[in-house]
Amino acid sequence: MVYQGKYTTFLVCHQGKLVYLIFVLTLIYNEVYGVGERVSRGAKPLALANAYTSVAEHPYTLYYNPAGLAVLNSYQFSAWYMPHLYGIDGVRAGGCAGTFSLVPGVFGIGCDFLGCELYRESELSIGGALKIVESVSVGLTLNYLNIQISNYGSTGTISLDAGCLAMVTKELNIGFSVKNLNSATLSHGYEKLPQCVSLGLSYRFPIGFLITLEGEKDLMYPMQVKVGLEQVLLDIVVLRCGIATNPNTYAVGLGVILPWCSVSYGGLKHFIIDWTHLFEVSTIL
Repeated sequence: MVYQGKYTTFLVCHQGKLVYLIFVLTLIYNEVYGVGERVSRGAKPLALANAYTSVAEHPYTLYYNPAGLAVLNSYQFSAWYMPHLYGIDGVRAGGCAGTFSLVPGVFGIGCDFLGCELYRESELSIGGALKIVESVSVGLTLNYLNIQISNYGSTGTISLDAGCLAMVTKELNIGFSVKNLNSATLSHGYEKLPQCVSLGLSYRFPIGFLITLEGEKDLMYPMQVKVGLEQVLLDIVVLRCGIATNPNTYAVGLGVILPWCSVSYGGLKHFIIDWTHLFEVSTIL
């Protein structure tokens, strides 16, 4: 999450090498992630155009809707890497997340980074969820974000996300999440982190076909609509695609399910910026 304000303006004025990087990242986050997501976590969410609020099938639900952790009753671990964010040389991102069960609920922990030699963001997230009734769960995620800029030090803040997931039927899920519930800020209150709410539904057909629909509204930006599709073939190969508005993006993905792990790829294309490629390895312990 790149934020505009006193802190960023000061840095741009005092370190010429950062001007291009800050400009590009500001463009990306105002145009691509203006609804609050920094980067996609995981190949499946990215390939579904981040329409993931109602999909509770992966440790990365920690970021999209922490209530989904309650239905992950096994130990899972996943790691991902983006070699070039939107094709920008030197700007990389990566992270990992895992889930584990403890009475009375299910917990998740994740960490990720984004940046280059001069600029780096790191985030640590810890979340938990429990079922309040058999078909409804609630969850919280606590995030610590740290931003470091070469020769200028660092700053950090803590934010809180919350979510609810209703499993209406075996096939149909409805999810709701709120990000930055506590209105966290950076730079002594000058720069407010994005706040947004998401509402989505997903339906899993018996033939292995998934459709997920979602609306996401940042308090400062127009509403974003996302649609994601997934098809599982022979319980081995997974095909994915998705589209989103405001801004217009489209995504594709491929997964291979192996006996001991799964390997996935996701690619996302912005209408004016180059492709982002994401690679992931996941396992269930």
